[in-house]
Amino acid sequence: MSTPFENDDRAIEGDAALETKPSFYDLEDHAEAGLVKRGLARYLITQDYERSIKWHRRLGTPIIKRLVVHTANRDLEPGSGNDQGNYRLNRHRSPLEAVTNFALRGSVKNELVHTVVSIPTSAIAVYGMVEGVNRWLLGAETLATGLNMAMVPLQRYNRARMIRVADRLLQRGEEFRPDYENWAGIDSRAMDNYRASWAELSPESPVPAISAEALPGIES
Repeated sequence: MSTPFENDDRAIEGDAALETKPSFYDLEDHAEAGLVKRGLARYLITQDYERSIKWHRRLGTPIIKRLVVHTANRDLEPGSGNDQGNYRLNRHRSPLEAVTNFALRGSVKNELVHTVVSIPTSAIAVYGMVEGVNRWLLGAETLATGLNMAMVPLQRYNRARMIRVADRLLQRGEEFRPDYENWAGIDSRAMDNYRASWAELSPESPVPAISAEALPGIES
């Protein structure tokens, strides 16, 4: 049976008023999060998922996914049924919440783990080259370093793909449930904030008059 994520390259159909539907980046801008969390989200979330995906494909990141992880497309199928899995989506959540949770939790945890692990292994490998330790140990540490460093761009590739799916689901009208929240604030609270800001720009809202004197260079 097909999943809601198999055709994430498919164009959005219909001519609904998309301007009233937030993009993933709109929700990021309207998220309820402090400066630290906003800064972290800005670092982790690519600001152009299509460009990021294309770049990773040129880099060969999908090959790493198949050859190293052996989980090709596994993150696009029903998962373990909770939010703790780092490689599968939560089958009990809606598609929008599942991909958002994977992008902001699973892939972030994986990136953090592989980044942290690569630090001591790379240090040991450098020390081994300098001191001329056992070549088998040096080879093992070098391999471990390479594998962990290769896993970091894989997480960013997966995150960009999940953000793309979430963005397209949002454009189709899907929404977060009121009880769904995440650390980045990209959830129902952000949707409420977006709607509030949109309401302020609606035609029904009074538009303050601007006098000619307030516009420099314009004569009445």
